[in-house]
Amino acid sequence: MLTKPIHELEHELRSTGTSGIPSISRRDDRTVTRSVFSIYAMLRELFGLFGGAAVFLSPSAEDMPEMGLVKLINMFSGLLDSTRFFVHDAKLDPEAVVAQLQAWQHAHTRHLIGPPFLVERLVKEIEEKGIELKLDAEPIS
Repeated sequence: MLTKPIHELEHELRSTGTSGIPSISRRDDRTVTRSVFSIYAMLRELFGLFGGAAVFLSPSAEDMPEMGLVKLINMFSGLLDSTRFFVHDAKLDPEAVVAQLQAWQHAHTRHLIGPPFLVERLVKEIEEKGIELKLDAEPIS
């Protein structure tokens, strides 16, 4: 945002993206509002995501408040009934993820949300340990 005075900025989002090069995205109130509406509409319409419970393969906003991906992932929680975060101190605990998914079985439609490399890491751990885990094909009503 180079066309607005600094006092009109509402939000700064920091990210290293996939390149590892730090960047800052500054947003005014109109841009933030449009972004939020667009993201929620996409999640609901494109993915049919509304309700259920999610395992977030990411840190929480409390753990990493400056990270752009974490802020985006946190937006999912407003569409869901329950959520849990499973990356703490930069470590993923696959056994805790599996235990949570099993605890939610028959109670919630279960969702895995996170960057592809962590989903892949979780799947590899589950396969290596021979854990059988079947997620929901249809929403639980």
